[in-house]
Amino acid sequence: MGRVERRIAAAWAALPDEELDRRLAGAERRGELDRLLAGAGERGVASDRPLPRWPQAVLLAAAAVVVIWIVASVTSGGSDPLAAALESVRTAHVDGAPVANATAETLRRRLGDDAVAAILLADPFDARVFDDTAGGTGAVRGADERGLRLRRPAATIATARPEFRLDTGLPDDAAWRIEVRLERVDSSESHAMTVEHASGAGSVCVFELEPGIELAAGTWRLEARLAAAPALGWATARAEFRVAPPERVAELEAGLPATGDAGVDRALLAARLLAAGFAERALALLDATPPASGEAARAEDLLLRVRARALLGDRDEIERLRVEWRALRSRLGRK
Repeated sequence: MGRVERRIAAAWAALPDEELDRRLAGAERRGELDRLLAGAGERGVASDRPLPRWPQAVLLAAAAVVVIWIVASVTSGGSDPLAAALESVRTAHVDGAPVANATAETLRRRLGDDAVAAILLADPFDARVFDDTAGGTGAVRGADERGLRLRRPAATIATARPEFRLDTGLPDDAAWRIEVRLERVDSSESHAMTVEHASGAGSVCVFELEPGIELAAGTWRLEARLAAAPALGWATARAEFRVAPPERVAELEAGLPATGDAGVDRALLAARLLAAGFAERALALLDATPPASGEAARAEDLLLRVRARALLGDRDEIERLRVEWRALRSRLGRK
């Protein structure tokens, strides 16, 4: 018999006879309690009073409640405040209800970044949110009427020697030359190069920096001038992108608190990468791991992808995602 049970036995033994008789349920039960008391007396409980069985039943019931509570805490998604907050956000989005202020505050506090929280709090079923996200870009993606456009790099990258991809908008059989100039904003650093392609090279120009050239961390501005066949003349494209230190991605990935829920951790990391401008890295993460189950998580996944494509200026892909998004809203009866 444990210490708690011995204390209960001693307290029971101190009851007056009339109170003891009132609490007992009959001679048979009294005999069972007498046998229990004998066990208690052998362990140092100084009394000849019987210990009733009901205190033990109460202890067992209390222990069961504690065990159930522990199991529920371990197995429920609410065991982590961040996971519980995101699940509450998703539920509110499906219901078309506003996110509770306490939930939003928990998300902001736990993430420690209002920009990341804002991405996750945005209602993925709201048409205005979708349009605003699709229309936002993190870089100037300029092109003239002939369609010369920088596709990559875009947004934020973490390499000093990126691959450049320019759409020329020219026929595949056209010969052309592109003069490229790169300037680092707020710096005198600049680089210039010329890329030439003969007829039949295709309409897309892919090239790398010349050997020995690396782009320092910072914002870079690119200007490309396309010289094609005389009848096509010149075309110019201007764009900006940002180069971050390679270790920045590792810092973002390592600095995020793990919730133990793969679907939640995926969404949190993708939002964090997008808030920092790492669109291609975020897309790689979203492609490599499936979203959590449920309509809300799927809509959330679509909006994260739209945000990444907007940063990259991929309008065709955004329109493809819009079709999928409309079908999802339709299944939920949204207009």
